[in-house]
Amino acid sequence: GSLSQHRFTKMLVDPQRDYIYGLDTQKNQLVFIDKNRLIPVKSLVVGSMPTDMEFDASGNIMLIANFGSTLINRVDLVEQKIDLKQGFRVAVNPFIIAVDKTNNRVAFVTQDEMSPIIIIDAESGFEIMRADDLAYQPDIVFDSSGRYIYAAESGRDESYLRCFDLISGIPEEIFHSIDPSYYPARKVLYTPNHHYIYFAGKKYDTEFFDFIDDFSEELIMISPDGNLVFTHRQIFDTTTMNDIGGLPTDSPILAIDRNNEIVYQFANNTGSLFIYLINN
Repeated sequence: GSLSQHRFTKMLVDPQRDYIYGLDTQKNQLVFIDKNRLIPVKSLVVGSMPTDMEFDASGNIMLIANFGSTLINRVDLVEQKIDLKQGFRVAVNPFIIAVDKTNNRVAFVTQDEMSPIIIIDAESGFEIMRADDLAYQPDIVFDSSGRYIYAAESGRDESYLRCFDLISGIPEEIFHSIDPSYYPARKVLYTPNHHYIYFAGKKYDTEFFDFIDDFSEELIMISPDGNLVFTHRQIFDTTTMNDIGGLPTDSPILAIDRNNEIVYQFANNTGSLFIYLINN
């Protein structure tokens, strides 16, 4: 097959194997792309309307949120196969997922309006905790310890960045950003062991969400080392806030390798996959 046959919702680079993964929501597929030849070599049907994906703690399983059902499916990346009968049946339709790699847990939220935050065990699928109506159309990410989960709201005039403490067994909000934002994009960026978090184009300290600076751009991706953030067309240094270069095309479908060296960008309108070498 050809990449031009696909429209990707998300891409991830495998840190252990020579593959890039593209999630095709329309075709219900996870596409395996050879990282060296930049061509698709395999595709798997992974459920109904898959909208998000993340590696589990081992890096050998891709967890897939299927918004068209109440399933989080598991793709074996070593064997490159999926058993659709072995997915996790969950309480609501999962739209966005986050992985706590310290404690091997998975959190997920729904699509519409006020969402619950539900956390399950990544091995068994057993529901560990749940709290309803916690955030409005949020994106979510765990902190490096797995004790806290950050929820970035979107789609309304008063959207906040919220922090929930999980230590009691129930997500409890402990603080949120002081000033609300109107921000249509559903995105929060955070890198473990990095003391900053990015929401609504702004940079915050993770301790109390003290505002630091404003990029005035929609931020799509952060490098693993936390030194760079990316819009759909530009790259910014997170320390100096300087614009340090442009990406090959204008597209929000971005992925970066674990060594912070290569950015992959996919253009859905042309089916083209571009490479950007950060140090060049």
